[in-house]
Amino acid sequence: MATITIRNLSQDIVDNLKAMAVRNGRSMEREAREILAHRLTPRERLLDGIEARWASLPPTTAEDVREWAESARQGRK
Repeated sequence: MATITIRNLSQDIVDNLKAMAVRNGRSMEREAREILAHRLTPRERLLDGIEARWASLPPTTAEDVREWAESARQGRK
């Protein structure tokens, strides 16, 4: 694995990275790796992952959609 050093980050960036790391229960280093990996993952691989996740879920029925729509309507009242 390669190592990089990033210099001259603004304090705002550092503070935001720290806050994100705390929220996600990660170190700052791991949070930065996750951000970079997510941002730089090739689109095709990302879409393949989404497609695989959808395939693992039970099929959605018309009744499911009606229930979701009704639930949303009731939530707005």
